Amino acid sequence: MIALATVYLFFALIRAESNQWGSRVIGEKYGSSGPMVFRLNGVAEIEAYDHSGKKMGNVEVIDGRCSLAGRTIGSPCTNKDGDVSLTMNEVRAQWKLIVKGKTEPDQAYTVLFVPDFKFPIPKKGYTVPSISVPLTRFANGKDEIYIKFAVQGIDNTTQAKMEYEGWDACVWSGPYLVAEYYPYFCQPLDLDWDTDTMIFGGFFPRMYADYSVINFTAADTLTVTVDWGEAAEHVRKFS
Repeated sequence: MIALATVYLFFALIRAESNQWGSRVIGEKYGSSGPMVFRLNGVAEIEAYDHSGKKMGNVEVIDGRCSLAGRTIGSPCTNKDGDVSLTMNEVRAQWKLIVKGKTEPDQAYTVLFVPDFKFPIPKKGYTVPSISVPLTRFANGKDEIYIKFAVQGIDNTTQAKMEYEGWDACVWSGPYLVAEYYPYFCQPLDLDWDTDTMIFGGFFPRMYADYSVINFTAADTLTVTVDWGEAAEHVRKFS
């Protein structure tokens, strides 16, 4: 019963993402995604990717419709300064959207379309989204929050990096840490031989903003967003 309750809680957490302002997983098997709102300071650049991970192109918003290569793929859609809302007509038509600010590209969000939340095993060298869900976290006024990221495939040639609040934080070559901009936070990637993954897990401290964006990049990029909620009593830096 405890295990079953844990599974239900897991699905409830990632289902809740679809009504949030940041990164999220859409778990519907077919049909519309429903409206997806994003917090951006300006106009968004929207990239669409197919199920092989290949970029399909940029999504343009024209007359309230999302258009890809001249074909309408969603409606209603809005992409104005500070007002970005997208609705995809068919969740099966794409694997991923990357929504990022045109003038602030580090302000980026990941939307994954995963029917029934059954994540496929990623290709070697790609990020592992299932280990990072929910992709939007609510800290409820806490000073820090624990998040994990992973790369599929244990390989010394894999390159990965992490950005926090728009700044480089950690860089890896294979599991080895080759650059760290926040000492005592960055660490070598843990190896999980059972799942053939290289994993980072750490407590991310609140910096200066009410929300944070964390980009983890290998062959692709996965973004986790954090809403810090109520103001913390003090602001902590990496130390």
